[in-house]
Amino acid sequence: MTKVIKMSQNASTNQIKNFFKKYVWGMFASPSNHFKIFLRILPFILAIVGYSVFSAQQTSLDPKQKVYPSISKMIVKFQKYTFEPNRQIVSNQINANKKDIDLKNEEIQKQNDLIAESNKLNNESKAYLPLLKKSKENPYKDWKKIKKEIKKVDKKIKALPETASFSEKTTLIIDKYTLKFEAAYIGFFNSALYHDTISSLSRLGISMGIASSFALILGIYMGTYKLVEYTLKDFTTMFSLIQPVAIMPVIMIIFGVEDFGKIIFIILGVLPTMLLTLSLKVKDIPIQTIVKSKTLGASDFQTIRKVVFPQILPHFLDTVRLTLFFGWLLLLTSETVPTESGLGYRIVVEKRFANMDIIIPYIVWIVFISYLLDRSIAMLQKVVSPWYKTR
Repeated sequence: MTKVIKMSQNASTNQIKNFFKKYVWGMFASPSNHFKIFLRILPFILAIVGYSVFSAQQTSLDPKQKVYPSISKMIVKFQKYTFEPNRQIVSNQINANKKDIDLKNEEIQKQNDLIAESNKLNNESKAYLPLLKKSKENPYKDWKKIKKEIKKVDKKIKALPETASFSEKTTLIIDKYTLKFEAAYIGFFNSALYHDTISSLSRLGISMGIASSFALILGIYMGTYKLVEYTLKDFTTMFSLIQPVAIMPVIMIIFGVEDFGKIIFIILGVLPTMLLTLSLKVKDIPIQTIVKSKTLGASDFQTIRKVVFPQILPHFLDTVRLTLFFGWLLLLTSETVPTESGLGYRIVVEKRFANMDIIIPYIVWIVFISYLLDRSIAMLQKVVSPWYKTR
């Protein structure tokens, strides 16, 4: 009897070990789908729980501390920066619109002066061009009005008697959420987060687009033509060793501190690395495929388009994915230089007041956007090069 029990115990132990090696731990272990999801979520759960405990402990020691805000405080502050108009941004937009209208009115006035002179000389009565009127729209004031209307509707809902009909209650509730949607819509498109995100993504997108285009074209020719390689390789290698942060003052002095200077700074930072990486990947293409293409009568351009480009495309997208990290670093560095909007700019501004309850959410937002961009490029890679597989 004891032998049977021991045998059953050993069998169950072996089953557990085999299950552990097959699904949990081992070089060839492959967790189940549910276990994969749990493993991916686990670090985030531990980080959130650990930070919450630590923040609560620090707050209990010093209720006025701002360095470790609670997650609830960060969510409230992030909502404010997402769905409330920013006064500075709204005023900048209004002033910019006024300046544009003033400049256009000056041009119209000059044309009217010319019309007046021709009317005097030729005894004509040509009509004058109408001047443009300045817009009186103020999104912040509109948002405040809607908020007041929401409060009024809330009071009406609370003041409803118990005998009120279902239609009356439903109408007021629909009015309330309609006003909330209008307030959220106006607030979001005039919020600090929206304008900071659009500004940063436009700078990053233009920079990475230009750098990627040059890197792809020059990288292919550096890998296939010795003349281009001998001309650019040493220069590009030397330039890639220069730290972009060290030459940032020079770039800002030459090209200015506006968006143009920031875009040039990012391009010069990422282009050399992308160019050298792609030229090496082109050289990894088996020479036999190029020789066969030439043997079959293909021209140089046809060989590049039909043989080299399809094989280098997935490696190009991999290079863009890896360089995006460096691009973000350069973008946030460039936005520390005085500007009107940007994710890096907002972090620097809030740092002056130690507003960690908005700095941390902005960092999380940057990570989230970066992750979406990375996943988008990975999906594009699967679509354009389904044959290419990474381990």
